[in-house]
Amino acid sequence: MIKQFVTNKSNQRIGVLVAISDPREKFKVGWSKCKTTDQAMNYNAIDKFDRERGIGIAVGRAERMNMETFVKEVPASMVEDAARFVDRCERYFK
Repeated sequence: MIKQFVTNKSNQRIGVLVAISDPREKFKVGWSKCKTTDQAMNYNAIDKFDRERGIGIAVGRAERMNMETFVKEVPASMVEDAARFVDRCERYFK
């Protein structure tokens, strides 16, 4: 498994990208992102990033998603990070 944390402009962790090996495909990728102030309707709905929970959610998504689904579902705020992460995974999972 390979993982990469996603940070905001203040360099605080807000999400994680995870890739796991898969016998049918080279690898599968999953993501997790906490709810930030941009997404919250009120201040009480803001999440604090939890490393263990985030990795667990991302691994669960990676197990059930293929690459096509991942590309469609990854949040817009993580697209650039996800593209770089997939390139990194291509090199890692040869």
